[in-house]
Amino acid sequence: MNKEQLGKEAFDLHKKISENEIMRRKLLAENAKSLNRMISEGLYKIFLGDDEAKPIAYYSQLDVFYTRNQITRLIAIEEIFSKKFGLNVFEVFDIPDSRLSDIVSVATEDNITELLDWARTMLSKDWKEEVRKLKKLPIPENCKKHDYEHYAICKSCGEKTKESK
Repeated sequence: MNKEQLGKEAFDLHKKISENEIMRRKLLAENAKSLNRMISEGLYKIFLGDDEAKPIAYYSQLDVFYTRNQITRLIAIEEIFSKKFGLNVFEVFDIPDSRLSDIVSVATEDNITELLDWARTMLSKDWKEEVRKLKKLPIPENCKKHDYEHYAICKSCGEKTKESK
């Protein structure tokens, strides 16, 4: 292959990756809406055939394959954006769900538009600092005394343990 063909192949592969990511996020948004309905309306009890079942019983279904934390986060994102801010979750899932989760914890009617703009444009480090400021947590530039934790990771099995000082 010549350089021009490699360039076209690289461009086409990137385009395919980008399109797949857009599709993945749309499916995630759809699942957020569906999971919210399944849990909030108690439809999971009908699915499981158990009127006494707790949501955790549904979360453990192997074909769903989301962790309890993921399901809770997706439901919170869907509920807050649709009910509190009147936004369709499909409008915001171009933003990574980790950032949407951050927004859920700090957004108000006054700052939601700005937060969505920031979430779409800020670098990761800047985003994390802004979220910490909104949560009124210290940021690195204002920290007087850093209190680091050190961990050791086993090279063989990957177990992570906190080292004592």
